[in-house]
Amino acid sequence: MITSTHSLGLTSPPYFTLKVIAEDSGDPPRSSAPHVLEVYIDEAPSEVPVTSSASFSVADDAEVGTVLGSVERATTPGYYCIVHGNTFGSFGVNHTSGVLYVALPLSYDDCSGFSVRVEVVGAQGVLRYILANVSVTNAEVGVPAFDAELVSVGVRENVPVGIFVARLAASYDGGKNDLEYSIVSETANNGSLGGRLFAVESRTGYVRTAANIDREAVQQITVVVAATTRSPRRRRSTATLVVMVTDVNDNSPVFSATETSVRVMEDVAEGFIVATVVARDADAGDNARLSYCIVAGNEKGHFIVDDKSGTVEYVLYFILCYNH
Repeated sequence: MITSTHSLGLTSPPYFTLKVIAEDSGDPPRSSAPHVLEVYIDEAPSEVPVTSSASFSVADDAEVGTVLGSVERATTPGYYCIVHGNTFGSFGVNHTSGVLYVALPLSYDDCSGFSVRVEVVGAQGVLRYILANVSVTNAEVGVPAFDAELVSVGVRENVPVGIFVARLAASYDGGKNDLEYSIVSETANNGSLGGRLFAVESRTGYVRTAANIDREAVQQITVVVAATTRSPRRRRSTATLVVMVTDVNDNSPVFSATETSVRVMEDVAEGFIVATVVARDADAGDNARLSYCIVAGNEKGHFIVDDKSGTVEYVLYFILCYNH
């Protein structure tokens, strides 16, 4: 925030050009390129009351010199000059006719309305003040706005290509929707995709799968979608789609070793821990929750296995049973 520290007016210049930089607190510190701020000093309004007003409308692509019209129907002749409200010096007035005109390029985004005070001076001093209200219209289309800037959805892995995922809809200028949609970026939680997993329909904003999605390879994808106007001065905004990949039981458990040999003394006590076998499943949730059982080689029941831990107690060969 920039504030004044001294009185502005008679003793100050009519305008200031400030250059502002931003600097971080690093070591060594780094600073931005300068930002130029122009400050124009308007004269304080006089005690002479406003005697009339006029209203004008002009598009922000109007050329310099475009005439808006006379600020009043001439009564007592006088010398016309702008004394207040002429932000950025955007307008000028003909000193003898009182015709208001565009003096500098206009921008709807910078200022969409002006209240310009015009002073009329005669031989005996100030004769009257006129208030000229100028409305600036946007000659270009507005910036698109999405219905939601952040959308989160879940998609099962291995769904067919072309499956609908979500719609990111946008509009501009009070509901117009003739926009062009495109994908700006896709980012996986592991940092690498190896190719686009999604596509967006350019006219509808419908996002669909474009490739097979494997949860074991990627669990979350962040997709940035842009909506762009079709006008000559193309305007764009973006929304973010976060896709969480949900698991399908498409992986079998795998032992860390396919075969293990152990030696046990013949006189070990009942309950002696013979071995521990471990398997892993690349799926998630219940699809990766394992249980163990002995299915061969234990016809006389010499051994038992903890169905949760895989610990074999008092087997020569064993394989995994798992519940899904």
